[in-house]
Amino acid sequence: MKYKDYITEDFGEVAVVTVNFSRATLKESDEIRNRIKSLIEIGCKKIIVDLSYCDFCDSSFMGALVLCSKKTFTEDFSFAIIVRQGSYIEKLIETTGLNKVLKIYDNRSIAINHFEQMH
Repeated sequence: MKYKDYITEDFGEVAVVTVNFSRATLKESDEIRNRIKSLIEIGCKKIIVDLSYCDFCDSSFMGALVLCSKKTFTEDFSFAIIVRQGSYIEKLIETTGLNKVLKIYDNRSIAINHFEQMH
């Protein structure tokens, strides 16, 4: 069975885009940017990208996430990513200092609950 590469779900005012493959690279970076851009264009102001299923992200894909974060870098918008605790991606984010730029969660329900509480 072929799974969808990206799954977008709405949780009230929060949109969660799940990256449903193990390696996120340059090839996928345009698609994630376009998905986030589309969500912003339709008025979504709370966006979470779930990388829990991802084992590897290259610099192009991480750069795309940083660009998405910058597009939402106002009081009206909230943007975060979810990564598995102890994963390569978590170590990459910490090593590169992206944890100072991006909101990071290791648990989907905590991320959604936090975003739902925000005004």
